[in-house]
Amino acid sequence: MEEQTYFGHFSLSLNASQVQSEATLSHTIAKVKSLLDDYVDGFSANAIRNLVGVFYFYNKAPEESLKYFQDVLKNDQENLNALANQVFVYKRLFRTKKADDTYRKLEVVLSSRNAVAVAVQKAECGFAYLFDCYMNNVRPRWDRCTSTFEEALHELESVKDIKKRIKLEIKFWTMQSYQKRYETDVRDQIKHQETFDKAVNIINQITEALGTDEFKDCRNTKTVINVAAVSQAYLGTFFFKKPDTKWNEKGLTEVDKTIIPPVVEETGRTEEFRDPRICFIKALKENPDNREVRIRYANYLRDIRNEREEATEENRKRLDEALEHVNHSLSLDDSEANWFGRITKASIYFSKYQLFKNKNDLESAIRDWEFADSFHHTSRIFSQLANAYRLMALRDGSDAELDLDKDEYITKACVYFWKSVQMLGTQKWPEIHRCYGRFLRDLEDKREAIECFKRAMEIDTANKPTKSFEHLFETFLQMYEEEVQDLPNCSSESVDENDHKVELRVDRLLFEIAYWFRFAVKKYKVLDLKEKDEHPEASKAQKPDPKFTRSYSVQTDIGIVPSTIDIKAKEAANLFEKHTRRFCDEYKTAMAHLCAYFESVTESYSDRISKMIQQSASFKSTEDVEWNKIMEYWTRRRSKLSQHSGIASCPACGNLTNKLSYSEPPEKARNEIYKYDFYVVYPENQREWVLYSLIQKLEGVYGFKGAINDRDAIPGDNIFKSISHLIENCHRVLVVLTREFYQDRWCMHSLDLAESHSYTNKRDNFIIPIILESTDVSADRFSTIICLDGVEYFDWDKLVRSINQR
Repeated sequence: MEEQTYFGHFSLSLNASQVQSEATLSHTIAKVKSLLDDYVDGFSANAIRNLVGVFYFYNKAPEESLKYFQDVLKNDQENLNALANQVFVYKRLFRTKKADDTYRKLEVVLSSRNAVAVAVQKAECGFAYLFDCYMNNVRPRWDRCTSTFEEALHELESVKDIKKRIKLEIKFWTMQSYQKRYETDVRDQIKHQETFDKAVNIINQITEALGTDEFKDCRNTKTVINVAAVSQAYLGTFFFKKPDTKWNEKGLTEVDKTIIPPVVEETGRTEEFRDPRICFIKALKENPDNREVRIRYANYLRDIRNEREEATEENRKRLDEALEHVNHSLSLDDSEANWFGRITKASIYFSKYQLFKNKNDLESAIRDWEFADSFHHTSRIFSQLANAYRLMALRDGSDAELDLDKDEYITKACVYFWKSVQMLGTQKWPEIHRCYGRFLRDLEDKREAIECFKRAMEIDTANKPTKSFEHLFETFLQMYEEEVQDLPNCSSESVDENDHKVELRVDRLLFEIAYWFRFAVKKYKVLDLKEKDEHPEASKAQKPDPKFTRSYSVQTDIGIVPSTIDIKAKEAANLFEKHTRRFCDEYKTAMAHLCAYFESVTESYSDRISKMIQQSASFKSTEDVEWNKIMEYWTRRRSKLSQHSGIASCPACGNLTNKLSYSEPPEKARNEIYKYDFYVVYPENQREWVLYSLIQKLEGVYGFKGAINDRDAIPGDNIFKSISHLIENCHRVLVVLTREFYQDRWCMHSLDLAESHSYTNKRDNFIIPIILESTDVSADRFSTIICLDGVEYFDWDKLVRSINQR
């Protein structure tokens, strides 16, 4: 009986099977079941019932599950998924005879070599991926979904005697999978365009097929009418969210309306492409009472961006029309099943508030979000509610200043922001962390705000506009403006002990700013930090990787490929010009100190930066910044930095290096047995990440007491004994794996000691490997240990749970 386990939805890796909460599954069941109101028969109805049956089983209702599978078999006795699903449930209920009987029916269908049944089985699995809990919105998920649909369609191409409606409905759901993938491809222009082309082609096939004589008999059935209506609405959505074609001066992608994609011209859809509203009007003609069509039209009206988004009567009418459509949808179904309609309504009210600043609209948005939240919780809803309550807490007449007397609103904003971040899990939404950071900064909690902005930068994509960097940089400058007030007089030669502590604190802050600037430069691909004299090959002309440097496409298209060294200087200048110029007037003192620090302490790389800062702010001509005194101060400090704080210039690469500029650990460890909660083994090139990301997060945010050899080893001790002592006195050992790890003898020695200690003292889960770079070298050494994969996304919560584990 195990031979056919690859049939049926229970063989799939569904989110529903990953111990989802009862509330989440109940919400998903309600949404998917509501599709049966529009798609009452045919392939669609069977696919819906099969998936709902699976959800009921995972929600501990196997009897209800079997009813749905039986309903499928009444319509299609050869439905492979329904038969396999029944076998699975009967076996779990220990109804062995029923399971055997159903399995024999499954074998009969398979022995008949029914190609249509096999293709339909695959397409239903694609449908399952499409509507499985509406979670994990990531590219691999939608790749798997679309490829399953495409395989099914490919198999049906060779079948002669087949009902055209089956292919039509499978194409319809394939189109929806393209739309999901299109949303996740937005930062990859090549894949974005490919998905757009596929979607337009398949929608064109659907609409053309519906106009043929083959569909005369079923054209007026409820399912086919809704297929026609929703297909037009999706076409309008694709044409509104056109593929990105160029970058505007702010670094954001925008659409060149003069360009018509070839697929649009080939399908004769140029008019609709230029005015997507035509598609939505056609959709409403097909079925004015389709909820999804109304909601998609409302979203389109809400999201239209005029050249200047102002509080005009035209914009008011547009948003009021959007509300009419979403209210029509809710009048058809105001239950949990139309949860997305309620979310859309709230977002439209919020858009009205943003334009017209009417608190009544903001209160309406809050009501609708909280109503939707009563059905189903998501990080995005919590974040939207938090931001709405933050706006309610603003001082009257102010766009940014909080009124601390409005404590009720501030508290609600705090609670919802906290819930939002807690629910994120593996989802990458940097905008939530940015919003939370801005709120904390407004509450004068700058250090926690900085941690939020750092997190946003970590999960930003490489070519995303640098909003997170701007917020982080500005908050650093605000902190520095406060810290620099306590610095000793620039002209003073003598420095007492308290002044020295202040200087060390300022040194650390400046080093942190410099590190995160370099992190931003690498992250957003605006500048290669390696110098020409270190890597002679860098000066050779190289074609930039189009995957990350779309802004170079115009130059390369006309044959101009600038040298790497020219790109470095130009793009570094652009970074300051675009993202830091506005700070030069507001934070003159901080920017002057930063410039002087770069100029006095660092070499080649930062020389260019310091000149750009000076040019941007024109410091030497300003009266309120005593530039010469500041420069003298930092020139004098240069010799002291290496003696006290350990910040120096690296002659090899011109980057800042750090020896003693570590944060102070907590006094006590969180565990009750060992002196330290964790010890970190890492290669030299990962020191900055360990210091300013790992250690700061685990010690500063979560309150663990960590140990690293450079900071916690006692000078004069034997280094072998010192490492062994730290390992023996820690609760966990974190091993940071990169390509350089296995070439570092101290890393290998520390790992050997940790493994020996774990084996000798029978300490399970003692070593926690953290993979920061993709490498196959670790496969043998850690073949029996689950590693924390931090290559694309770093799951801090999972690491914290691992450290806490007893």
